[in-house]
Amino acid sequence: MDSNLQKLQSLGVFGIIIETIKLIYQWRKIFTQITLLFILPSYLITFTNFALILFASQTIYFLVFNLVSIIITTVLTVIATATVVYTVACVYAKRDISFKHVIGVVPNVWKPVLGTSLCYYATLFALNFVGSLVVFLIVVSNKNLVVILFIFLIMFFMGTFYLISIWKLSDVVAVLEGLCGLKAMAKSKGLVKGKVRMVKKLVMALGLPVGVVQYVFFCLVVQPTCIGMVGKGVLVIIWILSFSVFFLVTQVAKTVLYFVCKLDHDEIVDKLALSDHLRVHLLENYNDMLKVDDHVRIEKLQVV
Repeated sequence: MDSNLQKLQSLGVFGIIIETIKLIYQWRKIFTQITLLFILPSYLITFTNFALILFASQTIYFLVFNLVSIIITTVLTVIATATVVYTVACVYAKRDISFKHVIGVVPNVWKPVLGTSLCYYATLFALNFVGSLVVFLIVVSNKNLVVILFIFLIMFFMGTFYLISIWKLSDVVAVLEGLCGLKAMAKSKGLVKGKVRMVKKLVMALGLPVGVVQYVFFCLVVQPTCIGMVGKGVLVIIWILSFSVFFLVTQVAKTVLYFVCKLDHDEIVDKLALSDHLRVHLLENYNDMLKVDDHVRIEKLQVV
């Protein structure tokens, strides 16, 4: 096993964050390209949509724009996730990395990533629906309301947090192992086994800055304040840039976490095998391009 991968086995929360910062700094050119092309635009669209929800009238044009913006944001998020995960894996596999190669892998991995994300949101929706139903039944039918409701809410939030912890790795599994949906989440669940406490701490560490920025933004921009339009405009720019950086850091960190969990379960991560697996994605895309090119040539010959 490569020494660069071996050293990951003993990393904790702080070590993963430090490793994440090192990776982003060492490969800042390609990560900057990914951020500017995919992550930043997705948050620009997200903010625009949020602003329209607050201030625009609920017309048919608004609903159409809302739907289109959700689709575009989803596409950009899937591409950003796939490219970041693939880049980190290439670093550990010691493969040559270029932005062209990273983009080339997207056609072969976007379906598993999208399917896994949709599966997660469907599961989260079902969990919240059942939780809301149970809370309603407790309120309506039980006299010992406070105690039972308190116990249930604790269990509910623990279950939701555990689901989020599993989902953090499922996207990486979808990209690097080709699993999709429930299979990717089941694999992720197996990987975090024995590391659940550490994973939860990492999720909290990564989520805390997001919560702080979101709260400050809500207090200073959304709520009426003495800050003028120029000041609020600056805060909006800071919000978009901050969330873009948070997204990048989270994606890199959960990819590092994936390798940490793999090594913790004694799943051998061989540099050569990983490199071969990553090469397959590019070869599949290259073969598809050759098929299209051959088809075009045949059509040209038929015309002649």
